[in-house]
Amino acid sequence: MFKLHQKFREWKDAPQMDTGSPRPAIRVFEETLTLAYRTQTRKFAVIKFRDVHQHTFGYPNNEALAGHPVYSKELSFYAFNEVVRSPYLKELDRRNAVNFPHQSSSFTELKHWLVPFHDETLEIVGGEPEVLGTVDASSALEAIAYYDYEA
Repeated sequence: MFKLHQKFREWKDAPQMDTGSPRPAIRVFEETLTLAYRTQTRKFAVIKFRDVHQHTFGYPNNEALAGHPVYSKELSFYAFNEVVRSPYLKELDRRNAVNFPHQSSSFTELKHWLVPFHDETLEIVGGEPEVLGTVDASSALEAIAYYDYEA
């Protein structure tokens, strides 16, 4: 399906997540995805992705991640990984060409992100992430609500 030994670039601006129980949650509003997860300091980090065209959140967990189509040993667990020269972005371009054969697509201008947590993985096709901050909260959803100005 996709090339083996995929290359990844780790985004280092994100606060380090708790590897045991990061308890992530997401909120999607139009083309914006907001993510919160528990950090090693027990606060919740809140990250925003804009220009999101597609996302998945759930399976695989960290034990089954090796079965993901773009997995390679270079992937950093519990980190934000950009899939370099993602074959999936090229596949989305190909799919889009069915309806718009004479129009260039912007999928290859987007980024493909893979964020493996302990019990789930977040995968995003979209723009650059932005750290909104960290906050003391009882849950990831409460942390998102703290920074949520778009509702």
